[in-house]
Amino acid sequence: MVVSAGSWVKVTASAGWTARSSFGMLPFGNMLWVVGGLYRKTENTATTYGDVWKSTDGATWVEATTDAVFVNRSAFGLVEVEAGMVVFGGLYEETQDPSVEKRYLDDVWASTPACTFECPAPVVCCLPDGTCRCSVL
Repeated sequence: MVVSAGSWVKVTASAGWTARSSFGMLPFGNMLWVVGGLYRKTENTATTYGDVWKSTDGATWVEATTDAVFVNRSAFGLVEVEAGMVVFGGLYEETQDPSVEKRYLDDVWASTPACTFECPAPVVCCLPDGTCRCSVL
């Protein structure tokens, strides 16, 4: 997809993943990646997501995993490092009940696209050849 400066083109009306805000997005390995996020129905009702989606063109999205091994989160850091992606901290919020508090996270998770965050916690899955090997951080 090539869009010149100053012009925008809608590439899809519905990406396939549930509507959300505060998600992570990263171009990595010739794909776009969407991780986690938040859906707030009302002031007291919110759901955080732990899914991971990927796309080669921004129009067609494929779910890489429905439930990544790390806790569902929004408002987190997501960066590329060498052969992998890293998720930092964020906010866990499942407030179907107003008495439930938000939980701020200070964990760090690393993966390659081949792993799609499916190794046991806490792990590093970053190998240049794309294989998934896990070790305790």
